[in-house]
Amino acid sequence: MVLFHEARNGLRVVACSRSAMAAGVRRDMPLAEARTLVGDGRFDQHDPSADCEALHELGEWCRRYTPSVALEPMTPAESLVLDTTGCDHLHGGEGPMLVRILDEFSGQGLSARAAVADTLGAAWAVVHFSGETAVVVGSGESIDVLSPLPVESLRLPSEIVGTLRELDLRTVGQLLALPRDSLRSRFDPLLLKRIDQATGRVPEAVAFEHAPQPIVAMWEFEHPVSERAWICVMLQRLVDDVASQLAERFLGTVALECRLLHRQQCRAVTVGLVRPTASGAHLWALLELKLERVPFGDEVSRLQVEATVLQPLRERQTTLIDSPGSPDEAADLIERLTSRLGEATVLRPECVDDHQPERAFRMRPAIRDRLILTAPDLSAVRPPHVRPPSVWREPCRVVAVSMVPDGPPVRFRWQGCDHQIVRSWGPERIETGWWREGQILRDYYRVETAQWRRFWLFRDRSTGEWFLQGSFD
Repeated sequence: MVLFHEARNGLRVVACSRSAMAAGVRRDMPLAEARTLVGDGRFDQHDPSADCEALHELGEWCRRYTPSVALEPMTPAESLVLDTTGCDHLHGGEGPMLVRILDEFSGQGLSARAAVADTLGAAWAVVHFSGETAVVVGSGESIDVLSPLPVESLRLPSEIVGTLRELDLRTVGQLLALPRDSLRSRFDPLLLKRIDQATGRVPEAVAFEHAPQPIVAMWEFEHPVSERAWICVMLQRLVDDVASQLAERFLGTVALECRLLHRQQCRAVTVGLVRPTASGAHLWALLELKLERVPFGDEVSRLQVEATVLQPLRERQTTLIDSPGSPDEAADLIERLTSRLGEATVLRPECVDDHQPERAFRMRPAIRDRLILTAPDLSAVRPPHVRPPSVWREPCRVVAVSMVPDGPPVRFRWQGCDHQIVRSWGPERIETGWWREGQILRDYYRVETAQWRRFWLFRDRSTGEWFLQGSFD
């Protein structure tokens, strides 16, 4: 794979896979030149914001190894920094920990390289320029490892790297052999700073992102309780406690999980919301609806309520009198119906960009769509004069008559009535790709009858039969 972006001097390569590098593709190479080297390889436009978001998600996943995780202090960030001090022994040592991390990355379909060193600069250089997948740099061995690496491994700007190469200074070892005074007087101060950071002479600050504390409330009974009323009373108190913690942090939740621990098992009940909230009364009302369909069974020994998905609370301008059908009322209705009936029952249609009418939409749980109360995305919807508002999932076979072969219909019979067609538009030819089972070959017509009704008919080109697909009424 080759990623490219638009630079001042045209489209340039910003990153590439190992196979592309083996073919001669390098960073900042013109995209046209890279295409000649790779041939029929895959080329995608670089999206830095999506990369940064994906790195954040991987960083959260890496907290299972250490709580100190951050993105590299470079723009754009391409690597994760993990401070494993005091944590590696929990995973069998530094080497086994690296192997385990890389194996789990590989299991997720990700190709990665990792290194452990005394300094961030040394680890970054080894990962990017040593060519090895997993490297453990021993304590005090940073200089020996850095010496054969190119000067680019010091995270230097291209201007400084260009000047060094003009002077035939190509490796870090050559720089370390020169007097520090000459480097200070001849080059940008950043050069000495990067050398000192990589070798450990100067500490490098890293802004580690600490995992947010979970918002959870627990209660353990002195003796197991089977009385449903007592359990609900304590659950309501725990929900109020969680709501108070949310309000203190100016956060809301869109998912609340309640766990009832029995002797040998744990029963979990999850409540979903459309909009984030910190209202204990609202959360308890939804949880109470959910608990009505949950048999408690054995005696309960411990209760736990946790806000699992947190979002910042947004201020909303209120009015003196809310109009019927306001967004809050719609959100409340969806949440209550979902809590009582389940996610698989409360659905909403979603448009899909597909030519085949039967596949031009799909149903999804309304509670999972956090944008349901905003303006819908109509980019996948065809103009109303092309697609009728009422399209049937299963086309209805009708008897139609046309004046010429493969021409528009002039009359069709449906539900025991003859419909005389006075106007027609089309055909709109729809064909599905070879990769779909059961190839579709259809000619669609929009027709208007003598009774001023409009229908959507199509002829199956493979059989010649006519079908009614929808109505414009």
